[in-house]
Amino acid sequence: MRYLNNRNNNYYVLTARQVQDVEEGALIEKGFRAPGPTVSYFWVDQPTLLWIDGNERLVRFAAAEGALCEFDTAGNEVTFTAYVKNGRDFEVGKSETVLSEQKVGPIPVPIRFPVRPAMVDLRTLAAWRQRPWTAPDLSAQIRAFSLRHQIYRLYRRIGVELQRGNALVLTDDHGRRYEFSALEISGQDRALRVADARLVRYDPDESAPTRFEAPRGVLVIRGDAEGRLTARIHLEQDERIPVLQYNPRTGDAAEPLRVDRADAGGLALPSALLAEIPPPAPESVVDPTQPLEVHPSMATELETLRRDSRELKRKVAGLIHARLGFAGSPLVTILMGAALGVIFRGSRMLAGFGLACIPFGLTALLILMGRQLIEGNEASVVGPLIVWGGLGLVLAADLVLLRLGVQR
Repeated sequence: MRYLNNRNNNYYVLTARQVQDVEEGALIEKGFRAPGPTVSYFWVDQPTLLWIDGNERLVRFAAAEGALCEFDTAGNEVTFTAYVKNGRDFEVGKSETVLSEQKVGPIPVPIRFPVRPAMVDLRTLAAWRQRPWTAPDLSAQIRAFSLRHQIYRLYRRIGVELQRGNALVLTDDHGRRYEFSALEISGQDRALRVADARLVRYDPDESAPTRFEAPRGVLVIRGDAEGRLTARIHLEQDERIPVLQYNPRTGDAAEPLRVDRADAGGLALPSALLAEIPPPAPESVVDPTQPLEVHPSMATELETLRRDSRELKRKVAGLIHARLGFAGSPLVTILMGAALGVIFRGSRMLAGFGLACIPFGLTALLILMGRQLIEGNEASVVGPLIVWGGLGLVLAADLVLLRLGVQR
């Protein structure tokens, strides 16, 4: 199970070897709340929990012999609580804790419920038909794609500037300024990989900057749930050359420190660069007539989004015609039923009642058939003709019955 906490952009990944039900009596005996409509439990064997921050760094790792998992849906959000047995908790670079019995949580679990077109009103359906990218499910997918497309374009633009010899200037929350440069670009798919990387850090309280030089470097750009972008720079050694750190606080600034790697995270990209390369507009993502340059790995996703947009428009159109058709059908079906009731009155009343059911079934069949054709790929024009043409034929039959049958 993996989910994102939108409040702090942290990822939590939970895995287990086996999941088992828990008897209610055993829970009550141990002092837990009884399972009910809003509280549920299950036991997991050998669970592991990874806590990864917004910069893709492992913050915490926990493993245990077993854990009792509790899910509570009584509030406005689902909360998850784990009662760990015989576990070990590792906080990366800080501490290690042995847990005999420990409660972890409650942790909020954001669960998004899908909004189906059949669940919304006609006004919303009409808006989705004109602007399919505003539908909640499709909108979330488009935002995620737009963010990845913007990051891909940023990689390309930054790579071009680095090859021209220009440095990328970034800042962090502590007022530090960074200048990142490189002599060679080796890849720009999911990250910008460079060779002969150089990173210069300017601290506000230091008169001279700290300089890092490395044979390899990686620039990673990530976005949070609100679309804000941050960058992270990794400098790495290779088999022969370490990462060199020139620190002005050491006695001899000309003699570098040799380290395995160097990192700088939570970096803000230049505002001018973000203004020049914004995310694509949602309408351009779903419109097949607008060209959109994407990485080959994103081409299939783009085509899927555009296909889903077309299918949503057809489905919404079918629902609109069906709802309006069902709303207008009583005007013609009740009229025909009344006419047939008058014609077959008296001893033939039962026959008249049976015949009066025919227009109701016929109009319902035509409306459903028209809706299915509208939602199809090739018959979206024929569908409305069947819905409204069928109702028109029933109305014409009503006029014939009223003209010829009732006067008799």
